[in-house]
Amino acid sequence: MSDLRFVESAAALMLLSCYSYPMFAYAQATDNPSLPQIVVTASRYEDDVQRVPVYVTQITRQQINESNAQTVNEAIIRLGGISARTSLSGGNEQTLDPMGFGDTAGSNLMILVDGIPMIEGDSTEVRLSGIPVESVERIEIQKSSGGVLYGGGSTAGVINIITRASSRDSDHASYASVYAGIGSSDTSEYRASARYALNGCDASFSALDRQSAGYRVHSANDNQSGSFALKYSMDAIRMGLNVSREDTYAQTPGSLTLAEFTANRRAAQASSLANNTWMEISASKYAGFVETEKADVLWRLDAYTRVRSMDALAVMGGSPVSMQYQGDNSYTALTGQKTMSTSYGQSKLIFGIEHNAWNQDRDYPGSFLGSYVLDFNSTSYFIKNDFDIDNAGVRVSSGYRTEQNYRSQLSHSSSTLIQNQSTQSAWELGVSKAMDAQNTVYARVARSYRFANIDEFTTSYDANYSVMPLLPQTSTDMEMGWKKILGSKGRLDLRVYRNELENEIIYNNFVGYDAYGYALGSNINLDPTRRQGADLDLSYLLTNKIRLSSSVSFRDARFRSGDYAGKQVPLSARELIAARVEFLPDAHQTLGIATNWISRQFVAMDFSNAYAMPAYTSTDLYYVYRLKKFDMSFKINNLFDASHYSYATRSWDDTSTYKYTAVFPDLGRTIWVSARASF
Repeated sequence: MSDLRFVESAAALMLLSCYSYPMFAYAQATDNPSLPQIVVTASRYEDDVQRVPVYVTQITRQQINESNAQTVNEAIIRLGGISARTSLSGGNEQTLDPMGFGDTAGSNLMILVDGIPMIEGDSTEVRLSGIPVESVERIEIQKSSGGVLYGGGSTAGVINIITRASSRDSDHASYASVYAGIGSSDTSEYRASARYALNGCDASFSALDRQSAGYRVHSANDNQSGSFALKYSMDAIRMGLNVSREDTYAQTPGSLTLAEFTANRRAAQASSLANNTWMEISASKYAGFVETEKADVLWRLDAYTRVRSMDALAVMGGSPVSMQYQGDNSYTALTGQKTMSTSYGQSKLIFGIEHNAWNQDRDYPGSFLGSYVLDFNSTSYFIKNDFDIDNAGVRVSSGYRTEQNYRSQLSHSSSTLIQNQSTQSAWELGVSKAMDAQNTVYARVARSYRFANIDEFTTSYDANYSVMPLLPQTSTDMEMGWKKILGSKGRLDLRVYRNELENEIIYNNFVGYDAYGYALGSNINLDPTRRQGADLDLSYLLTNKIRLSSSVSFRDARFRSGDYAGKQVPLSARELIAARVEFLPDAHQTLGIATNWISRQFVAMDFSNAYAMPAYTSTDLYYVYRLKKFDMSFKINNLFDASHYSYATRSWDDTSTYKYTAVFPDLGRTIWVSARASF
């Protein structure tokens, strides 16, 4: 309650100040629409996308509105060319997996909201479905490792969702909007947002309410969320507060066998249906920042805290198991940015210290699993420098981070304490060269890492059911790329990359049998693996009425040595193609068609490559009509009702004697109609 009172008091003071002080003006390159695209995630400060020696794309608020993207996840998948799969936790959620890490996708991708990392100490995914798209200013996607600036767990890239709570957008107009949509499976969604700007004060509000019976049997879900943000600028200081709340409930239909999927893909797993499995998550978040310039250094202090509870009913060995998780997470960071001019060019130095703490009380009432106290905390120091040699059109980037990580699990029933402590470092060196005003080439080499989360290092067993040490995962990441501005028509980005991984962390559901004859699963370190390939992103205005975009990825994920040398890593498709065509008959209408094709891949935990998931194609059709401050839209997802699944795993039956392929079906054809009014 003390945190909430502090936020309320600070918000009141900031709101009163809006009527008393002039706004502090920040120079922005985005004020001039003819200047190149501006990004943040690559360097933690606003920068020209052509200069940064990493592969970066940006999704703007205008693109989100024109594409009729209903959720943040949908915008990232459709507009950012990021592969994803239906969340196993249910609800209106997608698990993003840009590099084919499968079950550990969430642990290898760093997701930030307003520059603050959303880090879970366990295997829980970061859920984005509760963020109303109207609150998003832009989304920045870095398809390269970000270990120096963002720490462990960013080998597969960084996604920064920038909301109006912290953005330095140049549009200071007040506005309000309401949205309503209905669709298949008795789904309805209502959203509202508003913004008020005056004399350096910027207050915004957003809310979401969504209900659905679910596509599959026993997959009903609902989601409510709301946020209030306040930004204020005066003289040489800028500050902001953001308070949000999210509540999610979802029934979980479970997996199907291949025969069950063929017979009825909308069915629920028999044991999930019989035991009425479900999950419920509630989270309250409080965040604030202060920026000021002292001694020619732009200082920024970020503080964030979240209180989160999760209750669920699952099935284990054919019997229901209740789960009750209650925890909190806090993050604090102090960063400095200094720009220095020399006779050779300009240097931009950024440095900082971060502290992240996460703890959780975990209980399994009525079962033999007992109760636990889980703890995770880390402290990091980092420094990065971008040096621009202006006369040569060259940038040299270099950086280093060190992170000390501590995790522990205390069992109440046995008083057993399992601890894990490790220190890891990341570094990077990159060079970009502007060949002319439209073409830039770059090369980069970096080291990234991730620590085993609490669920992983406490469930790493040998054949005698003894806990084994689980080593941190490391990766040497190399890439080269080309960025081309296609005049006023669009842009093209191309890169080739190779990631050499050591001790990749993954779950294997069979390492032997326990004393009772049941199959024993364990988190393990894999033998050395390699991920390499090429990515291409193209956006192009073919005519004034036809707009094209495409993302193509070719990737090869294999074991470099060991028992499975030469085999492909499971859940990593070799080819992914996303294409979108939009027709603009006039200024009021957009008709779009988007197609995603995913090549075959091997099911989770199939290291011998014996069980493949078939390739599949999904096509969406959408239409948007705009008239002044009103728009309406119509959308058909999976237009041709393709029957497919994007996740499958090798699993045991309730007796651990029969192993089969467990399939989690994707949605069939769904229809959505919506309208939005702005004021």
